Amino acid sequence: MKKLLIAALTLTSAAWGGGALGQEAAEQPAPVWRMVYYRIKPGQAEAFWNDFRDNGAPMFNMAKAEGILADFMLFSNPYKAAPDEWDALLMLKYHNWAGLDAIEARAGKLYLEHYGAEKLKTLEAERAAMREVLSNRAVRGVPLP
Repeated sequence: MKKLLIAALTLTSAAWGGGALGQEAAEQPAPVWRMVYYRIKPGQAEAFWNDFRDNGAPMFNMAKAEGILADFMLFSNPYKAAPDEWDALLMLKYHNWAGLDAIEARAGKLYLEHYGAEKLKTLEAERAAMREVLSNRAVRGVPLP
């Protein structure tokens, strides 16, 4: 009886985790989210949120209009459990993994158009003064049957 139970559990776990059904779901087209976690430096919250409102949102809306992004969202973390946790989370939604191909070149044109060449030279230093990037990762949605 014990051997039968072990065999049944093994077959069930193989079918669930690594079987054809699981693999098919993983291969279906699904959105990819790029998640960027920020810690806002002390005294820089107003500058951070204003920069996003004045520059980030218009840039991401341009990227949506160009088909580069499917969507974007920005979240705040008002109930931090520890001082070193994230303050803001930017989520950029791409239609699939291919949406990340040559993203720097495609988005670079929009940055140049929005900011101009002179501003781009100082932009990263200005943003580094107001926030720290804690994590930048991409995750893919997995459609379930």
